[in-house]
Amino acid sequence: MPALQNGFVNWDDDIYVVGNDAIRSPAGLRQIWSTTEMPEHFPNYPLVFSSYWIEYQLWGESPAGYHATNVLLHAANTALVFALALMLGASPWVAGVGAALFGLHPLQVESVVWVTERKNVLSAFFALLAMLAYLQHRQGDRWRWYAVTMLAFAMALLSKTAVATLPLSMLLADRLQSGRWALSSLSRITPLLLLAAIAGLSTLHVENLPLTVPLVARPLLAAGALWFYAGMLLVPWNLMPIYPRWDVSLTALRWWLPLIGLFIAVAVGRRWALRWRIRWGVGHFVCLSLPVLGLRPFGFNEYSFVADHHVYLASIGFFLALAEGLGQLHAARGRIVTLLVGLVLVCLLGITEQQIATWRDSVTLWSEVLARNPAAPVAHNNLGLALIESGDLDNAAEHLRQALAVSPNDPEAHTNLGLIFYRHGQLEAAEEHCRRALATRPGDPEFHKNLALVLQAERRLPEAAAELLAALHLRDAAVYHYLFGNVLMAEEQVAAAITEYERALARDAAAAEARHQLGRAYLATDRLPEAAATFTEVVRQHPEWAEARYNLALALRRLGRVQEATRQLDAALQLRPDFDVARQELDSIGSEHNATKR
Repeated sequence: MPALQNGFVNWDDDIYVVGNDAIRSPAGLRQIWSTTEMPEHFPNYPLVFSSYWIEYQLWGESPAGYHATNVLLHAANTALVFALALMLGASPWVAGVGAALFGLHPLQVESVVWVTERKNVLSAFFALLAMLAYLQHRQGDRWRWYAVTMLAFAMALLSKTAVATLPLSMLLADRLQSGRWALSSLSRITPLLLLAAIAGLSTLHVENLPLTVPLVARPLLAAGALWFYAGMLLVPWNLMPIYPRWDVSLTALRWWLPLIGLFIAVAVGRRWALRWRIRWGVGHFVCLSLPVLGLRPFGFNEYSFVADHHVYLASIGFFLALAEGLGQLHAARGRIVTLLVGLVLVCLLGITEQQIATWRDSVTLWSEVLARNPAAPVAHNNLGLALIESGDLDNAAEHLRQALAVSPNDPEAHTNLGLIFYRHGQLEAAEEHCRRALATRPGDPEFHKNLALVLQAERRLPEAAAELLAALHLRDAAVYHYLFGNVLMAEEQVAAAITEYERALARDAAAAEARHQLGRAYLATDRLPEAAATFTEVVRQHPEWAEARYNLALALRRLGRVQEATRQLDAALQLRPDFDVARQELDSIGSEHNATKR
């Protein structure tokens, strides 16, 4: 519940939700279901973005609604974990402990309170439904349950392809429960594996990243990550959104120890883990962790090889195996074990509450990261961006310089430092940083946009227009059409500007600035009825916008609707008593009225 007080953070929330044209557009669902990338260079998970689209229609950019959805999905997943444990034959006590650990553990916070990680809680919801339906099918051999399994698993993949290894967990449950490998199990699992392969290849096509760890060293990385997650699930201490990035070495003994320990653990487990549910739980933990262990690089590896949100679904097996082991102690020791488990859950809940506060806003998030991982360039950069947005430009510049000290060619740090110089009016320095960012990443439309803003401020309008056209070539987004329209207006190409503003509104009907500029363009070309209608809509959506009321008054006066114009000017002056041009316009109407009376 404390998560409902949190806001968005400038770590993907700004591009997944707040700045995503597909979410904001009434026709966005068609775009969501017709592309493989959403946003650009990110795999598209259409069910996730469809949920964002629905929420945007309900409560716009209010973060509480998005957080509430994540919290409700996590609560539903906790209930499904309880049901899954019962269906696997666990006692109510074991099922309750396993579900409570899953629901309250601080390692789950990142998946729940980070709006971007909707893909985790939503994919887990469908994955758990698929697992429950599969167990129902296997018990009664009823094929309608198999159809539900296929449908739920497909929806899980459409929410996040990291669930692709779920069929391996199903196959393991078949093997351990029956005590043998059966051809019938393999035949049931094969269609699910084919579905997973198709979805996985689609994601790999988008996240085609260079190899930063040699192929022969990746088993060492994977083993180290697996032990890291097991340790954090047992003792969640010193949690952080971005852990220091490991430097894996084949020549260092410490990187071989996790792999050796893994082989020993498998041997001991086969010998001593007599209850099949413990073995299944550990197997599920390993299977569902496979896509995120670093065996193949993916986007987050740019920051770290491990992250709390990577084991949201995998942790179910770990917690149920742990609960099964505690259940054996409970059978022998009774109430004292229940009391100790209750005490552990209270402690976990306290840590969880602290973790939720870490994600309150961007400044809090990145300050916490830097307190624990001061060498993270993304933290300096994103904290700098958050401080820019709050108006603290001096501290923002300091953090951006620290980011560049760690990573001199960091394009994000360069473009954000350029933004600070732009705000200070130091346009030459702003242009230099924007060009350095663009040289590093020429395919990023945002960098073309930022350079265009600087060039426009320098009155180099043809160059600014060229940069915005380059941005539009890379991404057909409402904001680029709007800014291109502004450049065209400055060049007095008003008819062309109108076209760009209309295109911006076609992609984002809620773009108030674009609508306001469109009204000004209509006014400049004497299209007075359209101008009045456009400004009326802006005022309806933003009644506190004094300038929009002033421009509406101009259009109304020229249409001869003087009384309405006077009312809008009065309202504008109530909002901004120092709005001199509005007062002059009102005085002009009064003088004209007095002259007419005379």
